[in-house]
Amino acid sequence: MMRGLGALLLLAAAPVAAAEQMLELTPRPGAVLRLLSDQPEGDIKGSVILLAGGNGQLDIGADGSIGALRGNQLVRSRNGFVAAGYAYLLPDIASDLKQQPSYRYKPAFADDMAVLVSEARKLQKPVHVIGTSRGAISAAALFNGASPQQPDSLVITSGMLISYKIPAADSLSPGRIAVPVLLLRHRDDACSVTPPHDAERYAKLLKAAPRVDILTLTGGAQPKSDPCDAAHYHGFWGLDAEVVRSITSWFATLNP
Repeated sequence: MMRGLGALLLLAAAPVAAAEQMLELTPRPGAVLRLLSDQPEGDIKGSVILLAGGNGQLDIGADGSIGALRGNQLVRSRNGFVAAGYAYLLPDIASDLKQQPSYRYKPAFADDMAVLVSEARKLQKPVHVIGTSRGAISAAALFNGASPQQPDSLVITSGMLISYKIPAADSLSPGRIAVPVLLLRHRDDACSVTPPHDAERYAKLLKAAPRVDILTLTGGAQPKSDPCDAAHYHGFWGLDAEVVRSITSWFATLNP
């Protein structure tokens, strides 16, 4: 263990799969933000907001279908969180930000993330934000916004933590993150922008976090993709159940 760590209008709720719902929100006039949500039938232990990597754009259709990033580690394992007792929100990017390559650095995006926290609190507290790969930047952006809405913890998996040729999570004032943080990595992550040793470097920047833990997983299935894609060690290929178990077990230690 290491020390460290605008209201949206609900427009529609359409059934997707068995219990998954598609919610359509309006963060700003003319903008649409779609997300998928599901929750356990019984008691709910809390809520998770799942932030995909890559460009973050799931292209969720009006029918709730996912048009892109279906194989992303958090996207494909979302039902595991429900099985573990957590409700989830899986957001797309608001329509007015999709054509902006640097949308994660826009104040409007931070505002959207804050409203998602507010929406998650309506499902169940505590609220945990989980970002994977480039989704680490999305998660960090939340703590740089003007809204006082904050989650109860932050989890980053295989995160883009330290800036190399392109900006990473360290470019968004990590010293402002004041909640417990879990940095989850795979020992053999070979993606050039998410080296496992960056977790220690980033942890040292989280000076306001009351608690920072680093957890390393090993093993999994034989990689089937580019080292920076989801079917490789970077995406914990073959370890989805272990990822969910590791994260939710960490949640349990926050409120013994």
